[in-house]
Amino acid sequence: MNIFQGLRNLTWLTLAKNALWELPPKLFSRTPLQNLFLNGNKLEVLPTGILHSLKNLAYLDLHDNQLELVPNGIFEPLVNLNSIRLEQNPWRCDYGNSYLRCWIKHHPKTVMSKNINKPESVICHSPQHLAGNAMVNVTAEEMATRSKTCSIGSFFVVVTMILFHVPLQVTWAMQKLQLYQAAIWATALNYKTRTYTWNASLSNCLFLTCRKMCCLFQELCLEQELQAFNFSGF
Repeated sequence: MNIFQGLRNLTWLTLAKNALWELPPKLFSRTPLQNLFLNGNKLEVLPTGILHSLKNLAYLDLHDNQLELVPNGIFEPLVNLNSIRLEQNPWRCDYGNSYLRCWIKHHPKTVMSKNINKPESVICHSPQHLAGNAMVNVTAEEMATRSKTCSIGSFFVVVTMILFHVPLQVTWAMQKLQLYQAAIWATALNYKTRTYTWNASLSNCLFLTCRKMCCLFQELCLEQELQAFNFSGF
């Protein structure tokens, strides 16, 4: 249900401090919102896709709620977002929230606290040994742990790149929370293809084209950022 549907001039909406604990998944669909205030409520979860149609959204305030994690990819549709507040939530810093850490690290200038750019304002509430740490400063190895830290090494990514646009599919093999191998491939009838083998070390992601791929593996025992690529094959 979208009670705001049809309000073509609705660009600013505040639902702050209304003791809201749940939002309908399609509440904001087909609205031209540019500023959305959801702070000061009791929200524990954000429905997957609730922000999907908000391509004009520039400011989002989620601070002072009860959020522990966010759905994977929830911020990807917000192509015009330039400010977001996430502080004062009991954030989990474990494998289930790796997407949020990945997103913050790649959008540090977007995360605000009041009127100040401050990615360190997103603080871990759990697990206990990470409580009080800024999420952006927690390592991927620490985020990837359930009860024990995972052992992570380098991995090989095989990418088949074609000269025409086709959907990419992602598969992975995992045993005992250790990622041994991941592959991305695309197929396109008889079109010419080129294959590259990338040996990626697990460090800081420096390539924009790799960032979405980094986040796709966030629930696995895997560093989300890719640094060095050694190309072979052609």
